[in-house]
Amino acid sequence: MKTQGLGLNHQNEPVEAQMSIGENIRRKREASKVSQKALAEALGIAENTIASWEKGKNIPPSDRVIGIARFLKCSTDEILLDESEREVSGDVKALFRRFNELDDHLKPMARNVINGVLSSLEMSIEAWELAESVVSRGPLRKEDFTPPPPRDRGKPRQD
Repeated sequence: MKTQGLGLNHQNEPVEAQMSIGENIRRKREASKVSQKALAEALGIAENTIASWEKGKNIPPSDRVIGIARFLKCSTDEILLDESEREVSGDVKALFRRFNELDDHLKPMARNVINGVLSSLEMSIEAWELAESVVSRGPLRKEDFTPPPPRDRGKPRQD
């Protein structure tokens, strides 16, 4: 039961994130066949604290998230993020795999090339968006144009 954009709670924390974290804790705990009581004991906290996290009433502090992840043998991302936020497409995984297979002395060069390509694409997108905004305005009208001030053509100054 995930909430959709309910805004902030009394502690100015996003309610949607709380529900997601709580659901993730519950799913991981149940998949590991661990009770709330066993998890609470492992973390040295009260069982009702686990229940309040799972219900989305509160979110665990970072040190507890780390403890939960260690106890349930999962990553902190699996606790903190929605599944869609953790997904990496197959083609990106293949790129990561190829990058990891490079010799260590080539990795900095590959990083620079990848950053350059991404920056170029981002600039291209910005240029395209600018062009689209100009085109969507339609043709320039005379009143849209402000001529520059007249230039001094070397005439002597009249002080």
